[in-house]
Amino acid sequence: MFDATLLALQQSLDLRTKAHAIYSSNIANANVPGYKARAVDFQDRLKQAIDMSANQEDPNRLRQNLVKEAIKKVTAQVYEDPLASVNGDGNSVDVDKQMTNLAKNTIAYESAVKLISRKFALHKYVVSEGLR
Repeated sequence: MFDATLLALQQSLDLRTKAHAIYSSNIANANVPGYKARAVDFQDRLKQAIDMSANQEDPNRLRQNLVKEAIKKVTAQVYEDPLASVNGDGNSVDVDKQMTNLAKNTIAYESAVKLISRKFALHKYVVSEGLR
């Protein structure tokens, strides 16, 4: 019942939750001398796993399971932001950039939630109309 699309959306929510924590931590530590801003990356790897799903024409169950496993294995890579400039006290947090990242992440998270909701509404519709 749960296809690769729903699994990808779930994984996206999990990864975006982690990204939210990273951006929030950066903002909270904006005034801490020596704190290095962290960045998080998962979008490219999740997109590759999703593309693997989109490119499959073979309805083979084994292939579908491989795609689902690829999506499940996508993790967030957290690292010190190499593009961040360091100020006089050694802190590299740009609050405006972090707030922008947080806003973009929130929008993407809410979009994924809406897609999941619509997907379940469609399932509910199919089930309820099938009983008539």
